[in-house]
Amino acid sequence: MKELFCKDESDWTHADESLEEVVTQYFDDLCESENGVITLYKGEAHMHKASNFTPSIWDDMINRACDEAGEHSDDWAYSLDKEDEKELQKLVDQTVDRFFDERDNQPRFSRIKNDKPVKVRVFGEKSEYPYFERCELIETE
Repeated sequence: MKELFCKDESDWTHADESLEEVVTQYFDDLCESENGVITLYKGEAHMHKASNFTPSIWDDMINRACDEAGEHSDDWAYSLDKEDEKELQKLVDQTVDRFFDERDNQPRFSRIKNDKPVKVRVFGEKSEYPYFERCELIETE
């Protein structure tokens, strides 16, 4: 899991692993520090796998069977117990992930979790690029 930084807690589109890159973005947007301190956001990127988006295969099969045969499909629809349903879904998910792994086509987006504001001290702040000499997180915990 990667740690990312961003300048806007509601938009992680331009998040980056590099604190310096995000501080540069902050100043690119003509924002100013408050006595050499800025607030950014830090979060953990949890990468998705293709299987995160597979539907519940058994539910889909039951719905299709019901569409095809109505109540005549009820016996079959209730023929698997919960453990069998989980095993079927696990097999489908593994197959989907293997398919996308072989094509190097797993999702390249993530969900940000455990995000929180962080204070960053900026040293040698300037009004033009490069906007600062160095920066560091201010430990708050």
